[in-house]
Amino acid sequence: MKLFLDTANLEEIKKARDFIDGITTNPTLFSKEAEDFKKLIKEICKTVNGPISVEVISKDYNEMLKEAKLLTRLGKNIVIKVPMTPEGIKATEYLTKKGIKVNVTLIFSTNQALLAAKAGATYASPFIGRIDDIGMNGLGLLEDIKILYETHGFKTKIIAASIRSPEQVKESALIGIDIVTLPPKILWELFNHPLTDNGLETFLKDWGNEKKEVGTELKLEPTLQSRIEKTPQTEIQNARLTELTPIPLTQQVQEQKVKKGLLEWLFGKKTEKTQEEYLR
Repeated sequence: MKLFLDTANLEEIKKARDFIDGITTNPTLFSKEAEDFKKLIKEICKTVNGPISVEVISKDYNEMLKEAKLLTRLGKNIVIKVPMTPEGIKATEYLTKKGIKVNVTLIFSTNQALLAAKAGATYASPFIGRIDDIGMNGLGLLEDIKILYETHGFKTKIIAASIRSPEQVKESALIGIDIVTLPPKILWELFNHPLTDNGLETFLKDWGNEKKEVGTELKLEPTLQSRIEKTPQTEIQNARLTELTPIPLTQQVQEQKVKKGLLEWLFGKKTEKTQEEYLR
């Protein structure tokens, strides 16, 4: 599953770009930003390599196509976002045939999702938060659309939109939805859990109490360390574990046996392959 960020704020996008796969925008989000509209879109396209959904503001089919033509010039990763209306569906079919990706937005029913898919939409965006607001089941709608698309082999990807909580992100993922687009606030909430914070605080506190430093030399496991310390010095010397000078062949054979016995005593029984690796 992919995560898109639902915002037109360039600073928020830069902050989150390592964690997201694309951007969705709408006229309302752009109206909150002071920057020039076209300049801002270009900057967003440069910042994020994934799909950038930008919505047309016309209701007329021909005007939608004109806007789409202008918008696609602003970035190679632009996706044209059109409303779920008869004119929008007509525009979707035309743009798709021209090789332009389309995101059909403001979907609130399975039938609307069906029309978007039949028109060849790249993405269909059901607004599950707004569905919940009127006492209906947004996640249930996602499940129905997923079944519909799988049953008929539609290639349209489902974008769960109007996300109000991390729980909706989780449930969308469990259902198997292709993409969730979420506001920055919800994205950062995905990282949070009180036990993570408490655990991290405890680890750092314990580390500080021991007055350890990063890079401190690691010690051998206690049992192995004690075995080595108790090994008679003469036995280690006879094994010549660190000897690098040439040794007569007959002496090498004898020392191989000593090494093997010492290693079995230190490390316990090993497979022949493992012992051979130690003896090389």
